[in-house]
Amino acid sequence: MSDAKTDDKELARQVLAVARTYVTGRTQYRTGMDPEKFPLTTDPQGRQRRVYPKDWYDASAKVAQEAFLQLRACKTQQDFVEYLVGTLCTHGLRNGERAYTELHPEVIGTAAAHNDRWADVKSLAMLAIATMAYVRPSRESSEGGENDA
Repeated sequence: MSDAKTDDKELARQVLAVARTYVTGRTQYRTGMDPEKFPLTTDPQGRQRRVYPKDWYDASAKVAQEAFLQLRACKTQQDFVEYLVGTLCTHGLRNGERAYTELHPEVIGTAAAHNDRWADVKSLAMLAIATMAYVRPSRESSEGGENDA
């Protein structure tokens, strides 16, 4: 475990990765849809984007809203750690050991015991989840939409 304080931007990236992995995995579980099989389109800036069906958006928004409310209900470090490990991390960590190394000292390790850094991680998680709760309407059809998640 490193004594150096985790870079805030890197910590935010790791929390966002955990949130995305959870919302995507949970949505896939609930809908039975594989997002990798959704068609790709090119946006006006020339970037490739997936076209997600409305059912995916609806389920994804519901998963994100439920996760946000659960995070908001975590009032203690123990509550947060249990939710993070027992729920948000159930679909794996995208960056595996690196994500663990970044999150552990901030949430569970000795650094977290001496300050409220876990509350910062909780706030980052709520912000990350909130960005996924918004369902933007499709410009292409009423049956699908674009998303860069």
